[in-house]
Amino acid sequence: MGNVPNISANVGVAPDLHTSPYEKRKILKKKKKKKKYNNYISHLDGKKTARDILIQTGQLEESSKSEYKTLKDNKEALTPEEKKEVMDKKATWHNGITGGPSPAVWKSKDKSGKTWYVTNTHRAWQKRPSLKGAISIFHSFIKGTA
Repeated sequence: MGNVPNISANVGVAPDLHTSPYEKRKILKKKKKKKKYNNYISHLDGKKTARDILIQTGQLEESSKSEYKTLKDNKEALTPEEKKEVMDKKATWHNGITGGPSPAVWKSKDKSGKTWYVTNTHRAWQKRPSLKGAISIFHSFIKGTA
């Protein structure tokens, strides 16, 4: 067959003709340099979230609960007069125990003790300092998000 060149001497440079496709990929993979990412994310602990970073840098204040959750936890019953006004103005949902109307506005107190009237759906919520304001925002905005 004649004079065959020694191809195995070039294995470190490029894959030779007698190397399997798997071995060729393996050799070429070793040659590629790994990219170095020098942005701030590479220096962070993998468990930190964007919220944690904002708190750590002072751009966001840490609070134990969201405002809505605080209001929800401090719910109070509407007085009979307030409930009557809500029902008369038809600020109601029709998902009560019997399928009848139930008030769509509820009363709560925030951390400072101020009373707020809240109306919400699963998509949005609004709070107002007066019952009349809460009824108004229910009809103009909250009902449309249901």
